[in-house]
Amino acid sequence: MLNCRNEGKSSEDDGQQCESAMHSVFNSISEPVFIIDSEGKIIEANKAFALIFGKEVHECINANVYNLLPPKLAIPRKEKADEAFRTKTQIIFEDERDGLFILHTINPIADKDGTIFRLYIISRDITELKLAEQNSLNQTIFSREIIEAIPGAFYMLDAGGRYVQWNAYQRDVVVGKSDSEMVNTFALDTVHPDDKALIAEKKLNIMNRNVEDSEEVRILIHGGPEFRWFRISGKKIIVNGEQFLFGIGSDITDRKKAEEAALKNSEDRFKQLFEGHSSVMLVIDKSGNIIDANPAAALFYGWSIDELKMMHAGQVSMSSMKCVMDDLNKIRKSELDSFARKHKRADGSIRDVEITIKRILIDGKEIFYAIINDITERKEIEEALRKSERNFRNITEQMSEVVMVVDTAGILTYVSPVVEKMFGYLPEELIGYPFTQYLPEEGIPDALAIFNNIVLHNVTDEVFEFSFRNKNGSPVYGEVHVHVYHDQELHGIIGLIHDITERKQTEMQLKKLGTAVEQSPAIVVITDPLGNIEFVNPMFTLVTGYSAEEVLGQNPRILKSGLMPEALYEDLWRTILSGDVWSGELQNRKKNGELYWDQAVISAIVNKEGMITNFVDVKLDITEQKQILSELIASKERAEESDRLKSAFLANISHEIRTPMNGILGFAQLLKEPQLSGTEQGEYIDMIQQSGERMLNLINNLINISRIEAGETLLHIAKTSVNELLRDLYTFFKHEMDKKGLRLHCMQSLSDSESIIETDSGKLVQILTNLIQNALKFTRKGEIDFGYNLINGFLEFYVIDTGIGIALDMKEKIFDRFHQVDNPLTRTEEGAGLGLSISKAYVEMLGGTIRVESGEEWGSVFYFTLPYRHHGSTIIPLPPPVIQMPVITVQTLTILVVEDDAVSNLLLKMYLNKGDITTLLAFNGKEAVGLVDHHPEINLVLMDLKMPVMDGYEATVLIKKIRPDLTIIAQSAFTSKEEKQKAIEAGCDGFISKPIDKNELFTLITDLFLR
Repeated sequence: MLNCRNEGKSSEDDGQQCESAMHSVFNSISEPVFIIDSEGKIIEANKAFALIFGKEVHECINANVYNLLPPKLAIPRKEKADEAFRTKTQIIFEDERDGLFILHTINPIADKDGTIFRLYIISRDITELKLAEQNSLNQTIFSREIIEAIPGAFYMLDAGGRYVQWNAYQRDVVVGKSDSEMVNTFALDTVHPDDKALIAEKKLNIMNRNVEDSEEVRILIHGGPEFRWFRISGKKIIVNGEQFLFGIGSDITDRKKAEEAALKNSEDRFKQLFEGHSSVMLVIDKSGNIIDANPAAALFYGWSIDELKMMHAGQVSMSSMKCVMDDLNKIRKSELDSFARKHKRADGSIRDVEITIKRILIDGKEIFYAIINDITERKEIEEALRKSERNFRNITEQMSEVVMVVDTAGILTYVSPVVEKMFGYLPEELIGYPFTQYLPEEGIPDALAIFNNIVLHNVTDEVFEFSFRNKNGSPVYGEVHVHVYHDQELHGIIGLIHDITERKQTEMQLKKLGTAVEQSPAIVVITDPLGNIEFVNPMFTLVTGYSAEEVLGQNPRILKSGLMPEALYEDLWRTILSGDVWSGELQNRKKNGELYWDQAVISAIVNKEGMITNFVDVKLDITEQKQILSELIASKERAEESDRLKSAFLANISHEIRTPMNGILGFAQLLKEPQLSGTEQGEYIDMIQQSGERMLNLINNLINISRIEAGETLLHIAKTSVNELLRDLYTFFKHEMDKKGLRLHCMQSLSDSESIIETDSGKLVQILTNLIQNALKFTRKGEIDFGYNLINGFLEFYVIDTGIGIALDMKEKIFDRFHQVDNPLTRTEEGAGLGLSISKAYVEMLGGTIRVESGEEWGSVFYFTLPYRHHGSTIIPLPPPVIQMPVITVQTLTILVVEDDAVSNLLLKMYLNKGDITTLLAFNGKEAVGLVDHHPEINLVLMDLKMPVMDGYEATVLIKKIRPDLTIIAQSAFTSKEEKQKAIEAGCDGFISKPIDKNELFTLITDLFLR
């Protein structure tokens, strides 16, 4: 409150001086200043006031100030003026007009009785100050919002690990303490005990090696025991030379449980940080002495007005006296009119003030009028903001995430420098442009949808993944966390972009790898460092029979067959534990006990620290290849053995053919001697007959073995008396045994009725004949026993000799083709080595087995078994058949013999030179077709199949076209099933094998003509 005092001896002069000074002050002050009475009438005003209304000063005097103002300003201003009259105190308030912020200071003026009769009002334009304050406020809100916008937990730790800064999430959700308690809390106390060592090591690594690191860890909630999983990232930052650990954390508990990330950060409303301010007025003389002060100054400084008037300006300023006088000199020179300084108050406190001062000359006297506004709080705010901004920039510029701010129009207003590393753009290339300008075209619709949803629905927090594009065109995948910041109303959106490109690429690679592993034809097994199975692919189950559930947590030793040497497994472990790759073959056992072979390649997986985290075993089932290889080796050995045997056989067969041929040709030549007696001729003919039978037996053996291998041998099962069959064999061989001086014994263990079984008697006779003949061949003295016993439903036959025996290494080979006991090239006994092979095949065809027990020098015992299929009825022996010439009922039979071999032609002609049979001859198929065409009387054709010019197959086809009803019998030395089928398909009605038996030929002819 200002006083107009007229006391003292020079009161009149002082009053005039005060009025003159006040008038001079009015005109010199650049801000609008005016005085009104209680009705609002303007008593005094300066030029700055009149200029606001576009008037001159004299036009404003006596005008009502409220009539000059629009009603929306006049009413609240009048209320403030009335309040000043009523309360007798200084009133300071702000209002806004046409975008300008005005600070009004109303100072009541009292008369000598203390009655308020005037108001002295200063109106100051504080628009720039308000904007600066608002910007500072916004920056402070922005900085705090940034911290609060960080999704999940945010914190800063000092070098000792104590909290120095945090967001509400870290404080309320994680730690559960107040702000005052947080400052004395160690972050490690919030970590699950089992993870503390890991996190302590990570912290040391971050702080000492200056690396950024992250980890998934369990965090105790409110000190435990409840905990949740967090992915925390940490990085060292330096602020004002001090080291801090900056960390953020995301709750990944849901992802841990269900692989779904869902993060929600709670939001808090922020309170306003700053309040208004007041102003002080002082009048100072040229020496710096305070000559007057207003009540606001007394209230502000704490000294009374009188006390202030006795003080020098330097006594309230924290600057030196010299500095104060320097300021006054600069004001004199118009170099300074507004500045900030620090002032002290009576209570010793220091305040920041903003001083606006004007130099005034009154009656030649120089005075200075100062308006002082307390800006201490603003200074504190500004300093806090500068510190906050420095911290914010330190944080954002050292964060690996991109921090960006977008206004409500979608324009980027801030981008942190790391954007260059992540996207290739400098911040200045982005700031001031729409955020969509740098997105890939295909992603713009989704981005706009998210942005509009946030702006229109005031969505406070949003987390999503987005595909960006680097400046060079390469894809960048980001996890975007957006948060709105506002002060009463929405100001914009803060976004944090975490680069997850590597993770996404890893996920894609893992997906591809997973698909490849799942679909791989190879077995894939992954174990932990101790060898416990963590993963198997479907091929593992397919090959081993174990399901994944059965083997997870098990050791691969469950597959061990026990057949591999332990040294191999020791080498395997030694190799992979050293970090090398082991490869080799393992024989393992399936779940069902079946053995199989693996071709395995086993290697270790190591982490960044070089520690083994897993082993990977990739293996192929090579069982089939092993079997094929084994069979190939065996086949090769068999082939080599077969080649050796064939060489021996060819040498032997040459002997076996040449010997009877020598007898046939030799005695045939002797038959040409003219002086032979009848007895000699008979003996020679017998010798020729024996040699022929021997050669035929050799040929039959070769044919039989060929049929057996071709699968063409048929069984003729019928009732067979084993006893009678053995007696016939005894009779047959007894004479030859007697000639060699050997004893022959036959043992029959069943009665004749009991010995009747169902079997192929012809095959049984041949088996026993081959075995007895072999015994006879290799036994030079002693005896031969043969017979049978009934054992467990089988008849076990035996042939025992006292011959040369069989070496141990030959026992299994004698049943192979072309094998004999000793070397075929040097042996003295005849034979092609086929008898035992044929016998073995016949025994197996009849459902039995054959084996031999033998030793060199003590003889051999051959055993074979046949199923005892007993037939109860007695077999009545039939008299031997009487071979008679069949009677052909056809009156006249004309037979065409088609044969290119002259001897065979002549033989057939001699066979057919009987009765009324007429024989025509053709030497190839072409001649035969011609004869049939010209001789309709031909009733039968004997057709050889292999001939020159035209073979028998083609000739048969042509003849059947001429004479479909003509009977054709194929004759051939080829006896295979295929040959017979081919002849039938060509049109032949019958088939007879060479050498042709006369009786068999006539029986076939009779059957064909009588059917």
